[in-house]
Amino acid sequence: IIHRDIKPENILLDSNGIVKLADFGWSNYFDDDSRRLTYCGTPEYLAPEMIKQSGHDKSLDVWNLGVLLFELLTGSPPFEGGNQNELFSNILALKIKWPKGFSGIAKDLISKLLKIDPKQRIVIQDITEHPWFKSIPQIREVSNYVES
Repeated sequence: IIHRDIKPENILLDSNGIVKLADFGWSNYFDDDSRRLTYCGTPEYLAPEMIKQSGHDKSLDVWNLGVLLFELLTGSPPFEGGNQNELFSNILALKIKWPKGFSGIAKDLISKLLKIDPKQRIVIQDITEHPWFKSIPQIREVSNYVES
């Protein structure tokens, strides 16, 4: 499944502190043999392939995770613009406003998530193996969590 709208408003914590992804209104099944063509999402989070309407696959959610991580660490999205055209131009040019003193290891991960070419983006399975992810003890993958 491709979520296509991963952003802070769509991430919830349950009473046990477990992260839950919400709002699957734009989500769709992914087929390895075809690309999705629906234009959807939140402007600040749109991947270049969505802006160009060239079709997208599951790497679209990887882009969204890069924007999300940047926003969670800085309080602002990585791409800005005075209007939608300027915002989209900055996304397509990968014009990121890195704050002074931003962690180099976090920048490395975000840079691997935010690649213009979807084929060059880090794959989901490798994100939790990245040194930044491993350096944060309170962040851990919960793979065998069972609801009671």
